[in-house]
Amino acid sequence: MNNAGLFKNNIKKILQKPLFGSEYILNGWAKQVRKQKTNLFFQLSDGSNLHGLSCLTKPTNQITNGCSMLVKGNLQSHPTLGTPELLVNEFSILGNSDETYPIQKRRMTIDELRNSLVHFKPRTSIGLAYTKLNHHLTKSIHDAFAKLDFTQIYTPLITSMDCEGAGETFSLGSQLNCNANLTVSGQLHLEIFANCMAKVYTFGSTFRAEKSHTNRHLAEFRMVEGEMAFLDDVGELMDYIEFIVRESVNDVFGKCSDELKVLHEFNRAESGLDHLMKNFHRISYKEAIKILQKEYRDIEFGSDLSREHELYLTNVHFNHSPVFVYNYPKSLKPFYMRQVDDDSSLVSCCDLLVPHVGEIVGGSLREERYSNLLANIHEKGMDPKKLDWYLDLRKYGTTRHGGFGLGYERLLQWISASQNIKDCVFFPRSNGHCPI
Repeated sequence: MNNAGLFKNNIKKILQKPLFGSEYILNGWAKQVRKQKTNLFFQLSDGSNLHGLSCLTKPTNQITNGCSMLVKGNLQSHPTLGTPELLVNEFSILGNSDETYPIQKRRMTIDELRNSLVHFKPRTSIGLAYTKLNHHLTKSIHDAFAKLDFTQIYTPLITSMDCEGAGETFSLGSQLNCNANLTVSGQLHLEIFANCMAKVYTFGSTFRAEKSHTNRHLAEFRMVEGEMAFLDDVGELMDYIEFIVRESVNDVFGKCSDELKVLHEFNRAESGLDHLMKNFHRISYKEAIKILQKEYRDIEFGSDLSREHELYLTNVHFNHSPVFVYNYPKSLKPFYMRQVDDDSSLVSCCDLLVPHVGEIVGGSLREERYSNLLANIHEKGMDPKKLDWYLDLRKYGTTRHGGFGLGYERLLQWISASQNIKDCVFFPRSNGHCPI
């Protein structure tokens, strides 16, 4: 097998160590074509970097925006800027693109990229920036878990469980002739492995059938979920969450500075990147209510926090900083959360709120005591027979454990300063919206 072709030059490699005077042969697509009297200028993009490679050749009508091509030329230094550019001596057009090509020199609107031109979004600098950021963030998350010796588990997309108990599932029962839904979370399946492997995580698609039209909800999205055995308290859980988020975001800062700059400019970010890694504050739900009551008269203990409340805490009270809110009332949370030892009206849980987005992570200690868990199931009006297997985990070798779910697209929305979560995915699915 000849592997030489697998490792041939691309633009990223050439620009990392530019050898001026050397001849290169490259494949790519023409962008930003500009014709002058004596030269034709264009950017050659092969997807390996964000901005492509500046090229110039003799005036021709063959090279147009969007055409695919093979070029052969010598690398030289721009006479005034000193940046690398390719003097193209020969080229061949592999795929034509005429004047009807939708992506021209004008700035594309967010609405166009989200709807009518979604199939061309990856060809834009914005689409490419999102793609590169997504690639590196995904890898950084896996690397962060690896540093803590977690094992990745693949939980099923089709399940008989509604983890949150809210009934917001897509049913597949008629197709499979049984009780089956698209998963809303891999948590319950992940707990099976946590009870014998201690530290496990999953990273995959989840689905919610909620009829929401907000700028931070999707019907199909990805969740990063971790489960840890021998977890003593909610403070330790917050330590895990903060480590994963900090490690992932810091790593992306070092690898995607160009992409982040482009996205922040496009999304008209109100502040720079510095707010992303400020101190992660920690306050109890009770403390959060006291803070909010100074600004909102209608909020009281037992109230769920709205997005407006979350953003007041992050953007205003804590000056654009992330904040954990922990130990919520039991009445607001699902059946599997563990009661606080000295207050049965509260559960040991936490939400991570971030500036401009709100909640991106929810986690809790899981109720490991059989009798308490069974009581919770009855209290929520659920059928314990459907959770026999889950209760079995508490019968044999149970231990204090907990975990969390991180909304991946919400993390991406925060990092990229995107106003709408639909801009962070290329094929957004939400209520009334499935373009292709």
